[in-house]
Amino acid sequence: MENSHSHSSDLPNWVLVATFVFFLFILWYFTDTFTAVLGTILEGVVFAVAYDAEHEH
Repeated sequence: MENSHSHSSDLPNWVLVATFVFFLFILWYFTDTFTAVLGTILEGVVFAVAYDAEHEH
């Protein structure tokens, strides 16, 4: 049976870090402090879960 999940080439870690920092900049520059803090926490959780899922054996 064929595996329906195909993996394309993985992004390098520097691209993930650059994306994370870019989103942090957007959050802190364009929003108020409460939204920026909450968004930073949630963004960290989302990126951590995605990283773990991608690097799971």
